[in-house]
Amino acid sequence: MTWLVIAALVLYASAFLVTMAYNVPLNREFDSVSLSAVNLTAERSAYEDRWNTGNLIRTLLSISAIASLAVALVLERLGRAASESGRG
Repeated sequence: MTWLVIAALVLYASAFLVTMAYNVPLNREFDSVSLSAVNLTAERSAYEDRWNTGNLIRTLLSISAIASLAVALVLERLGRAASESGRG
């Protein structure tokens, strides 16, 4: 079960790294777009696909982290229940 908790931490840290290395720079890039000089629809189209890709990756990593913790919790409870019934 400990390996599931470690996996969850690694997955969550990976999601955070994707956010900081990919999504945040894209947000800053988009913030710097001049509203008067650029066709915003075209600019958003180019930006949105890249941002959505990063967001999908970090979402899947976060869901996997939560799932790992949930499985670890269930296994821990099952282990406790089995040891308590054996003492009985």
